[in-house]
Amino acid sequence: MASTDSVINIPSNDREASTPPNESENNQNASNTNLKAADKEVQRLIDEICTSLKLDLEKDDDTPVCIFRVPKSLVDVKPEAYTPQLIALGPYHHCHPELYEMERQKLAAVKRAFKPVFELKEFKKLIQEFEDQVAAKACKCYRGLTTHNHCFIAWITVIDVLFLLELLNKFTNNAGDSSHQSAQENQPEDYAIIRDVLKLENQIPMFGLKEILERTCNNLKLCDVLLKFCEHVSPIQLEWTTTRLPSDEVLQHRHLLDLLYQSITFKKNSGDQPQPDGHEDRTSNQSEDHSTNTEPLTCVPLTNLLKMLSSLNIGDSMKGLCLSIIKVLEVLNVPLAYFKDKKVLIPSVSKLCRAGLKFCPTDGGAGNVRFDSDTKTFYLPVVTLNRTSDVVMRNLVAYETMAMSKTKSLNFKRYIELMSAIIDTTEDVKLLKSAKVLIVQRKDVDKEGLERKVLTNAEIVEIFNGMTKTMESKDVVIDEAIRNANKCYYNTQKVKAHGLMKQHIYSSWKFLTFITSLLLLLLMALQTICGVYSCPSLFNTVKKT
Repeated sequence: MASTDSVINIPSNDREASTPPNESENNQNASNTNLKAADKEVQRLIDEICTSLKLDLEKDDDTPVCIFRVPKSLVDVKPEAYTPQLIALGPYHHCHPELYEMERQKLAAVKRAFKPVFELKEFKKLIQEFEDQVAAKACKCYRGLTTHNHCFIAWITVIDVLFLLELLNKFTNNAGDSSHQSAQENQPEDYAIIRDVLKLENQIPMFGLKEILERTCNNLKLCDVLLKFCEHVSPIQLEWTTTRLPSDEVLQHRHLLDLLYQSITFKKNSGDQPQPDGHEDRTSNQSEDHSTNTEPLTCVPLTNLLKMLSSLNIGDSMKGLCLSIIKVLEVLNVPLAYFKDKKVLIPSVSKLCRAGLKFCPTDGGAGNVRFDSDTKTFYLPVVTLNRTSDVVMRNLVAYETMAMSKTKSLNFKRYIELMSAIIDTTEDVKLLKSAKVLIVQRKDVDKEGLERKVLTNAEIVEIFNGMTKTMESKDVVIDEAIRNANKCYYNTQKVKAHGLMKQHIYSSWKFLTFITSLLLLLLMALQTICGVYSCPSLFNTVKKT
């Protein structure tokens, strides 16, 4: 078989006659250069394929992907809630220059982790062990990881884990005081770092924490620290007497955010929860059911009336006006439902309370939402809000969105939708506070030692309403509670009377205004015509004498 060079360099007689020797040699060199570049590109692709196949054949092939990049649809709503602002943990944001400032704090934590004296030799030994035994497994936990360099992953993971272990220990020893300041003046407040620690893209696999803790001979009780940390940062008050897990189960969670998620979505009495019956879920309220049973009203009756009027002997001007209005209505063809108010998942807290419904706190997480029809009481888990709650809830929603097939519970998004629906105004926030369902950290101490409010009622309304712009979910337990609450609310006499007035009067005022304007225009046109012509003769009603 001929070589590649011999195939490329076969000359034609015409070209040899017309091309000088020097130019022919230059063309040959250029062809050889292009061929070498193409060969290098092909070889690079082959190497990448072989690397991918090698990674797939490595041990621990069943390691699940559990750390994801947040979808763009969520990030665009509030980027700072998902992207690290101070510190990068893990490979996703490690090489971002704006986060380099905290790298010194990480290295300082590494030195403090080796007692009594830090030795670089021991540190490198720890990294080498992690690279050989854990790095390949750690790489598989990240979706869309651009590098599978085990040495690089080992270095950044060991440093990040040692920093994180110290931070968790310090945070829990200070009883979750998010205003606690480090002795170093240039270190940010702990609550600002905690925000980044709980972001989905900043998670570190739980087995990484466990492996490094064992190799550093640290006396830290990781299980207790993790549970205490989750208790302090959880936006929903955790009821540990029924949800506290054994140590081995705590460390089996995928990462810190997953442990918090599973604790929040825990169902206290999962055996008693209603199960799907195979029919379409009906969470819409009673007013929606009524609207779907009737045909949508349109402008057809008015169009027919104008057609009848134009058929009379009313003159060319009046007839042209009627036909013009008919054409406009036919083009628009707007149903009356367009003029009605937007349907909601469930009325707000203030409306439910005015109808006689009550709110009461319940133990456990989002899986224990229920409504008691006998006492007209809505049982909701206790929500504790502080400066980290918004970021934590948004990333819990993002984690549920990305790991839907890998999580046992899928009710947190639906719970946030419920809270967003019932919290519309500051009055709703006040009512939930008085019912002990909503607890807000009232004051905080800033760097100057001055007390200030952490979250106002208006900010709380914005937190819950801002998280549901790109959200749509279902949950059997929460939907059952919503359906029962709506049924109780819309069956009260006061709401029924208001609904009738709203259906026949309030919801039609826009359309009635539109009809009135058209009729007024017709009457004005008729008056103008009658001023010029004799109306009796125009309608052929003149009596003959």
